[in-house]
Amino acid sequence: MISPWLYKNLPYDPLKNFVAVTKLADSPYVLLVNPKVPARDVQEFIALAKAAPNTVHYASSGNGSAQHLMGGLFVALTGAPLKHVPYRGSAGAANDLVAGVVESSFAGVPNALAQVPQGRLRALAVTTAKRAPQLPDVPTLQEAGVPDYDASVWLALLAPAGTPPDVVARLNAEVARLMRDPETRKTLHDAGVEVTPPTPEEMSAHMAQELARWGRLVRDTGIKLD
Repeated sequence: MISPWLYKNLPYDPLKNFVAVTKLADSPYVLLVNPKVPARDVQEFIALAKAAPNTVHYASSGNGSAQHLMGGLFVALTGAPLKHVPYRGSAGAANDLVAGVVESSFAGVPNALAQVPQGRLRALAVTTAKRAPQLPDVPTLQEAGVPDYDASVWLALLAPAGTPPDVVARLNAEVARLMRDPETRKTLHDAGVEVTPPTPEEMSAHMAQELARWGRLVRDTGIKLD
């Protein structure tokens, strides 16, 4: 995910000043609610929010963060009037979600794995089109009745613009080799990350698509820095 606000304020253009090498990490977020929320699934959660507009909150790690945009996309696609509550980091958002200060949040898989099995939070859905292997019983938002929702958080390896293509190709191949290592795969899996490294060309196209997509969401929905 490329935050339009972060992109706008960078002193350089990552699409012009760098060349994509490959993807390093890709992970869904999980729609989590406090157990006190009287909603057992996504549709009940949407109905709850619509019945009492702007009284159901979703916490994020800050304005313009991935969590902020995940929530904004959910609001745009469902019409559920959730109120955004930005924190200064994910720890504060997670703590207040568990405490019941806020009702919901879109958080990483490790946060879900740390809280859901113990009953401290309830997982309603994951944000990607495929279920998370670490949470096989949690449906996707598409399965839960939000047809067009598909979003993940990813990290990419970039090289300076002008890096020779053969060097970029070699870096891509080396990363792919490391990602195939069983120990690396286990570590990534335990962190909620599943990655099949793309080619440099595929990653470059993906970055451009992501920037256009999230920028369009911000423009079309009027999402603001609260």
